[in-house]
Amino acid sequence: MVLMMIAWAPSCAFHAAPWASQAYRKRSRRRRTRGALRVPRCQVYHEGLATFELPPEGSFYRAASRPVRDLGVLAALALTEETGDRLHVADLLSGVSAVRALRYAAEANAKLVLVNDAISGPGRAVLRRNSTYAAPDTVWIQRHEDLFQLACSSEWTSSFDLVDIDAFGTGAPEVASGVLRFLRCSRTRSKLAGRCYTQTDAAPAPGALLYACSTASVTAAGLNPQKARQTYGAEIARHAAVHEQGLRLLITMVRHHALQAGLIARPLFSYYHRAGDTFRVMFRVTLEENLISKAATTADHDAGLLYNCVACGQLWCIVTPNENLAQCPGCGIPVMAPRVRTSGPFYLGPLHDPYFVERMLTIISEAPSDHFDGGTQTALKLMLDEATRQGHPFYYRIGDLARRAGCSPPPLFRFLQRLELAEQAYLDAGRLPRQVVTAQWRAARASVDAQGIRTGLPMPAILEAMREISS
Repeated sequence: MVLMMIAWAPSCAFHAAPWASQAYRKRSRRRRTRGALRVPRCQVYHEGLATFELPPEGSFYRAASRPVRDLGVLAALALTEETGDRLHVADLLSGVSAVRALRYAAEANAKLVLVNDAISGPGRAVLRRNSTYAAPDTVWIQRHEDLFQLACSSEWTSSFDLVDIDAFGTGAPEVASGVLRFLRCSRTRSKLAGRCYTQTDAAPAPGALLYACSTASVTAAGLNPQKARQTYGAEIARHAAVHEQGLRLLITMVRHHALQAGLIARPLFSYYHRAGDTFRVMFRVTLEENLISKAATTADHDAGLLYNCVACGQLWCIVTPNENLAQCPGCGIPVMAPRVRTSGPFYLGPLHDPYFVERMLTIISEAPSDHFDGGTQTALKLMLDEATRQGHPFYYRIGDLARRAGCSPPPLFRFLQRLELAEQAYLDAGRLPRQVVTAQWRAARASVDAQGIRTGLPMPAILEAMREISS
């Protein structure tokens, strides 16, 4: 009997005191914390003038994408100088870090910042804590709504000077959602502080800025033709300049949706970020008085088709709708031959505004040397050179040309000089393709690809110039 009592006593004591069990303590902790968001332990990061925190797992932040964010901040600073007023900025897909919004507030001195991301759980608490790092004189508004529901609201109509959409995929659903209505496109210039356009009569009204994004590199490379037809209404072929093709598809899509919203969108700069495999384009969005005639005229002069001859490697563009180039400028095979691939229609106009890019470079030169990423300034210099020279749409990679020429790749700068001489000789002899002469396209380096070279010369002339330089 004594042994039975001893054996039973612990069991009885255990059941009599349930709070002593480990399982009960866990359930109690869950009940106490069920209504509150627990903030996980975070690591502190710094970028530019922004400070933010992120948990070690479950969050997305790519430090290598800093040049993309640098360009957004520089564009915001340039627009601030144009308008002479502090900006209202919307970061509609901010992520947990909200690093873009924090940098707009701290470095561009934004007056109001709307941060939106449909996150839940601990990530929402982290985003709320990161908002405490915002500049004290910036109005910080945090939302956690689905982008498409937010776009349907009339609360933010004509409220923002800059909208940043860091979308995933083609970016078409996000742009088509109605966020273009958020832009203050009718804003007029109040003053210009120091830095202005080289030609003041060519300076457009400030309007508003849209920073669009696409990660559809597979579609841009021609590997998903059905998606290209559904999203862009275009046939896409694979060639060496597919990164530029992705940028031009993004521009075409945004211009289309802007026109449907009664707006005109013009690219200020176009940037392909190789580390993140993303396409980024900053647009100036404005209202036009004669919208229909203006849009029709613009479409006639900067939209067209790209042809790629697989036989000789020639790339050539047709912009004017009535023009019909019946054969390849390089080898003469018919344009309807199976070995000639067609891409488009899409935007074939300038990728960059030289005046706006030059102003961004001026801002970098006045900032501390280590404030912006070194790759940002390099990219802007290439954009400015490309825009100033009016480079031919699409480019050749110098390694591919060297293989066709059967020689070693020459120095890029010397090769560019030789191409300029060849273009002038062909122009004087009347042998340059008519479309190249009409559009005044010239040889230039490609800002999209460090090994890219632009020219409208026929392929035999390109290879001859390369052999002369390499010999």
